[in-house]
Amino acid sequence: MQVLSLREAHGEAVEQLEILEKKHREMKMKLKEMQIKRLELMGRENVIKVTKKMNQVLDNSVISKANTRFEETERYLDHLETRMGAGYDMSMFDSRIKELEKGLKKDETTIND
Repeated sequence: MQVLSLREAHGEAVEQLEILEKKHREMKMKLKEMQIKRLELMGRENVIKVTKKMNQVLDNSVISKANTRFEETERYLDHLETRMGAGYDMSMFDSRIKELEKGLKKDETTIND
């Protein structure tokens, strides 16, 4: 009887050991899956950070390019305005001189007559 109960106890112990080993393998697999998921999440986080940095750099460069282009356009318009203003002043000055010359010629003609 004792031999029978020892064999039964041994059989139960072997079954429990197999169950525990199976659970141990499952836990190892779950742990590996969790580590893989953690690495995937870390990778995603890094991609998001890099994308954000790239967007900031690109936005800053686009803004600075836009500002530079705007400033160049503004300088060009100022230059044109200055040239046009100077040209207008010169043409007004020239026309005024011509008027004065005509007036002098008329005065000379009326004096000589």
